[in-house]
Amino acid sequence: FEDQVIPRFYIRACFQGLAAFSLAEKSYHAIGNQCLKYFRRMKKLGSTNAPPAYNFIAALKKPTKKAFTAAVDCCREANMPHLEAMARERYAMFLLTQNELDLAHSFITSAYW
Repeated sequence: FEDQVIPRFYIRACFQGLAAFSLAEKSYHAIGNQCLKYFRRMKKLGSTNAPPAYNFIAALKKPTKKAFTAAVDCCREANMPHLEAMARERYAMFLLTQNELDLAHSFITSAYW
């Protein structure tokens, strides 16, 4: 968290946060929480790029339909198609654990098209 190049830091913090909660290793959650804190602060300061990253990381931390829907919608509204596709993929994986196969198929398909 000591990177001085702001654009590079955003990307690094975003993917570190996503990885921290995607991996099964609980020891990475401290890093994920730092990333969430950073994006929450940036969101409060008015950064237009922070809400998509914040919502997606938050959805991975506490996966619910509402959280993933917010993440996908926020990424789409911010015109971040790559992050939106990743959010759709992770949402589809979550839906599979909930035995919602048709909805999961829809989201995984829309992530690639």
